[in-house]
Amino acid sequence: MAESLDVNGKKLVKIAGFAQFFVEDVRDEGGHTQITGRYLGSPMEAVSPGINISQTGSLYGTAVDINNCDKGINTKGYISIMGSDISDCIYGIYFETMAEPDLYENSFINNKLYGVYNRLSSDITLLLDNNYWNLAEGPSVYDNEADRWVGEGDRISEGIDCTLWLIEKPLW
Repeated sequence: MAESLDVNGKKLVKIAGFAQFFVEDVRDEGGHTQITGRYLGSPMEAVSPGINISQTGSLYGTAVDINNCDKGINTKGYISIMGSDISDCIYGIYFETMAEPDLYENSFINNKLYGVYNRLSSDITLLLDNNYWNLAEGPSVYDNEADRWVGEGDRISEGIDCTLWLIEKPLW
């Protein structure tokens, strides 16, 4: 990451740090910015921040693989994601938004705490049907009455409604 690109011709550029996500293309698609890129994090430890979305983001049809992150995607706005693999993160997707997402045909595999976490679960219920949760039996949910997790798939937090899921990982 360069400290500044305001160089007006050939000049030295100071490097401020190294990106964990390489942006390959940015396009305006009907009023939404679509970012295409590659995650470059370390495969050895889950310390990378992943992708942060502050208002609106779309990974629709880009088949992004996000892995070995703290929060694979941290969103404070609307997101649309299709055909992506989110694996081996601490949180696959961490929602801090009142915007209902469009997430389908994604795979959540081996995320350590949650495949998807809704921080605002008392304010909004997110519908996350038609995703794969690492097992044909679907996601793992917490049963408050029994005080235990039910299911073996990637966990989903309270405030998430997932009644239909894919029984096998989508092929992209």
